[in-house]
Amino acid sequence: MSLSRVKLIGQHNIANVMAAVEIWRGLYNYLYRQGRGLERSDYEIAREAIESFAGVAHRMEFVADIDGIRYINNSMCTNPAAVAASVSAIETPLVAIAGGYHKGGDLTPMYEALKQYTRHVVLIGTAKEEIADGLCTAGMDESQIEFAETLRDAVDKAVAVAVSGDTVMLVPGCASFDMFTGFEQRGQVFRDAVKAKR
Repeated sequence: MSLSRVKLIGQHNIANVMAAVEIWRGLYNYLYRQGRGLERSDYEIAREAIESFAGVAHRMEFVADIDGIRYINNSMCTNPAAVAASVSAIETPLVAIAGGYHKGGDLTPMYEALKQYTRHVVLIGTAKEEIADGLCTAGMDESQIEFAETLRDAVDKAVAVAVSGDTVMLVPGCASFDMFTGFEQRGQVFRDAVKAKR
């Protein structure tokens, strides 16, 4: 099947789809050998499942396309490796909203990925100044970095710099507990702020 029929965003999700298909093929073949084969082929069943699956909430979740700008809720992204995978998956110019509560550990992969793959970063949360310092150390220009006090304010600032053809993505790289009850609430606030722009 064509990759264009996969609704998930990013090469890491294509790899996940391929792994899921291989697991399904193994299960299908096992059932067939047990005399419990299904009426349709494994390919037909897998294809229908892939084409209908749009992902899970808060994980590279498409929220809206407003005036040619795509908005993606990736609130579940709470570590540097996830940031790197997420931002490298976007094929358009990217405005990122990042930050939150830094639980500890090395954020260098996050700094490097944001520098390489984004054209502007809006920072929130208790770690915003630490992240800004890290981004500058990684070589990002200060003019590409700004602070916001709330997530709604961050969405406003991201919208102000985004142009048609861009993607605005919530990609925190940090925990949510400094401002929210959890990543679910953070993602919902992002969704609501985006939908208010319609």
